[in-house]
Amino acid sequence: MKSTNGMFKKLDVNAVKIVVGFYTVSELIHLVRSAYLKNMGVAYVDLPWNHLIGFYFLMDWVIFIALMLWVSIFVKYSLVKNMGWNQLIPIHFIGSLLVSIMIKLPINISYDLIYHPGFTLSFGYIKHRLLEMLAIIDLNFVNYFAIVSLLYLYFYLERQKSYKVRESKLNQLATDSKLRALQYQIRPHFLFNALNSISTLTENLKARDSISDLADLLKNYLELEDKQFIRVRDEVHLLKKYLKIIRLRYGGRIHVRFEIEIQTLEVWIPVLLLQPLVENAIKHGLSNKSHLEILIKMTKESDEIQIIVQNDGKPIDFSQLIHNNGMGLSNIQSRLRLLFGKTHKFSMLNAKNGKVEFKMVLPTFRRTKPGNFPPIEVHH
Repeated sequence: MKSTNGMFKKLDVNAVKIVVGFYTVSELIHLVRSAYLKNMGVAYVDLPWNHLIGFYFLMDWVIFIALMLWVSIFVKYSLVKNMGWNQLIPIHFIGSLLVSIMIKLPINISYDLIYHPGFTLSFGYIKHRLLEMLAIIDLNFVNYFAIVSLLYLYFYLERQKSYKVRESKLNQLATDSKLRALQYQIRPHFLFNALNSISTLTENLKARDSISDLADLLKNYLELEDKQFIRVRDEVHLLKKYLKIIRLRYGGRIHVRFEIEIQTLEVWIPVLLLQPLVENAIKHGLSNKSHLEILIKMTKESDEIQIIVQNDGKPIDFSQLIHNNGMGLSNIQSRLRLLFGKTHKFSMLNAKNGKVEFKMVLPTFRRTKPGNFPPIEVHH
């Protein structure tokens, strides 16, 4: 039952129509011809009409259609596997012979069992019937290869249509991606230029400096476009620019301490790895506190760099954090998996000392390409 269900799933409806339609027309022509010869007394004289139709039309039709449906599945399979003609021609030649035998031999045996009492099946009988088939093998051969040719033409055209549809979709996706990319480029540049224009109109010196800092930070972000990695010293420099702007809102409520080993400064890490963690710490840590301490610590051992971002804010339900509003954390985890696979570690925990800690252990490597930002001084 399972194999039959599997066969029906593999069948193409239009391929079935081709097989059934072509052979039905062929058999009707053959039936009309046989009926004419019987009526003229040339052939099938002793064969009743119901048996002529039953044996030489219906039974022949059912067996041939069933066999050719399997052949249609093979035709589709051969195209998928890109089988060559040097393979297909011998296979189909043998297939046409087998189809002829499997149609005519059961019909002849059934006929003799009904109309010849005392009939016994023997090797000599089968040999005799097989030789008789040579007289009509040309008709079966033509029917078989005509249907197979139509099936190959149909599946080939369907595959070409599928290729065109897929190509059209890919072209559309590529066009959409290019448009989105252009939009993403225009928006930050527009904002960057607008901020510079506003700063020239602002008389308040502190406000002007703040706008300039934001424009400078946006410019740095634009320079990171299409880059996956950045040196630790440049990542920290970016983070300090971000913190300078954030302090405009929170003032002295936030204190960030850096403990960064000198040997980690030239190590390359994924771009914008620290900012989402610090941003998350500020957002959740200050929700029930008037003051927040954040520690950013980096150490290097052998071929690994360990990065810790810790704060003394309230404990966090990390599962709810990622599910509800932790897009930054989810983004970091996804990027680390894509970039490092199983060679990295990322953990989040509410430590026993009351700290909320994010910890990453990444494989280290160095690049000869210089960074995009000026050197920074890191105080220990």
